[in-house]
Amino acid sequence: MKIVSICAGKLALAVLLAGCFLAAAAVPVRAGLGGDATLIESDAAAMQGKMSQSSLTQELGQSASYNVKTFVTGNGVTVREYAAQSGRIFGVAWQGRRPPDLSVLLGSYYPEYATVAGLKRHADLHHAVITSPNSVVVMGGHMGHLVGRAYVPRLAPSGVDPKAVVK
Repeated sequence: MKIVSICAGKLALAVLLAGCFLAAAAVPVRAGLGGDATLIESDAAAMQGKMSQSSLTQELGQSASYNVKTFVTGNGVTVREYAAQSGRIFGVAWQGRRPPDLSVLLGSYYPEYATVAGLKRHADLHHAVITSPNSVVVMGGHMGHLVGRAYVPRLAPSGVDPKAVVK
């Protein structure tokens, strides 16, 4: 009897672990803030967008320490993702008629943002700065024209001020 219960316990554990692995495999891989820059195209796809073909190197003052990739969502929102040469995304910026899906753009920082934003009392309807322990999200604008940016200061390349660069 003891052997049967031990085998049943091991079988239950094996089934549970297999379920966890399958669930993890089903989670889509995306770039987002703090993510891998090689996955920026997955962010665009998640928002029914298309990567921009134009180069923003001179327009944004891009330097040798970071790259900027741009895409336009299906809703017409222009999104820029700033990646350090290490391949980590340290900032995102957006502008358009409506806000983008922040859960995609903020990636693993979204739960932290949502928690802090829920606790913050907004004094200004046209401008909000949400500063959490690891990231900063700035949003503003008016109906029909919204802009925003988010960055993780500790992920910015050495000598780069994300507050000044991510626009």
